[in-house]
Amino acid sequence: MNYKVLLSGMTISVASIFSCLNAEVTVKDPWARASTGPNSAMFMELHNDGTQDDQLIAVKVGTEKFCDRTELHAHIEENGVMKMRPVEKINIPANGSASLKPGDLHVMFMEISKPMQEADVVPITLQFASGQILDIQVPVKTAVAHKH
Repeated sequence: MNYKVLLSGMTISVASIFSCLNAEVTVKDPWARASTGPNSAMFMELHNDGTQDDQLIAVKVGTEKFCDRTELHAHIEENGVMKMRPVEKINIPANGSASLKPGDLHVMFMEISKPMQEADVVPITLQFASGQILDIQVPVKTAVAHKH
C-alpha cells in the first residue's frame, strides 16, 4: 500500500471539506446613524458567497471605544405596535444576503460616550458563526444623507 498517496488524498479531502464549511461573507455599504443621544444604529448588506449558511453573532467596537455595548436587533410587531428586540444572531443564507436597514434588522450601539456626527468613521469588528472575523470602517451619516 502506498501511504503517501493515501495521505495526500486525505489532505485534499480535509481541505475540501474545510473550504465547504467556511462561509465567505462580505460587507456592502455599511453606515451608522448620526446621533447626539445615548444610542445609535448601524446598517449594511451582508453577502454570503459560501455554500453554507452563516450567522452574524457579534459586533464589537474597535480600539476607539465609543459605546458601552452593542446588540443585534430586529423590529417585531407586538399587538399592532412595532418594537425593537435583541436577537442572538442574524442569518446570512448560503449564496444569499441579509439586509440590515432602518425599521428592520440592525446593530444597536448602546450608551454612546460622545455624539456620532456625520463624516465620523467608527472601527467595527464583525464575528460570524463560521469563525470569520471582519474588521470594517463604518462611516457615520444622517438617514437623509444616506437615502440618495
